[in-house]
Amino acid sequence: MAFADAQGNCANGFKAIPQLTMRLVYDVPAPTIENGQIKNAYAVDGFPEQLHKASTDHDDFINVFDENVMNQMVNCINTGKKCK
Repeated sequence: MAFADAQGNCANGFKAIPQLTMRLVYDVPAPTIENGQIKNAYAVDGFPEQLHKASTDHDDFINVFDENVMNQMVNCINTGKKCK
């Protein structure tokens, strides 16, 4: 495996691997600072000892696409298009 160059091209002998980007957005109030303390700090922690560290956050992907939709996505990705 090798990273693409600045123009997005693969080195000789390598092929592109599709990238799946997942974005999770929470509609929560922005944190504020009151008397030197952060108020309304939001974190996706399962346990208090995770201390709001982003390195403890993760996501999972389970393929539940309809086969026709999945084939359309695969075709789009494999033809080098920017798919949405």
